[in-house]
Amino acid sequence: MNMSTFAEKKTQRLARTISDNLSWYMNITVRVSNKELAKKSGVSESTISQLKNDIEGKQRPDLTTLTKLSLALGIDFLDLVTEKKIVEAKEA
Repeated sequence: MNMSTFAEKKTQRLARTISDNLSWYMNITVRVSNKELAKKSGVSESTISQLKNDIEGKQRPDLTTLTKLSLALGIDFLDLVTEKKIVEAKEA
């Protein structure tokens, strides 16, 4: 596997992780709608929807967007981008 393919796979995995974590925190932990989170974070509803539904790992949110979402959800930035958080939460 060349470096370009490796980097793309890592980026897709991160995007899927963000999608999973965002859905988890919005639907299970914080229980907030796309509209409520958009109002609280300043991130558009359509961007939130795209990130939540990104099972293909194609979205590439910037750090500002991720920071706004994590602050609005009241979670640490790393909780949004770290894969293990969902596994740990589901096992608890």
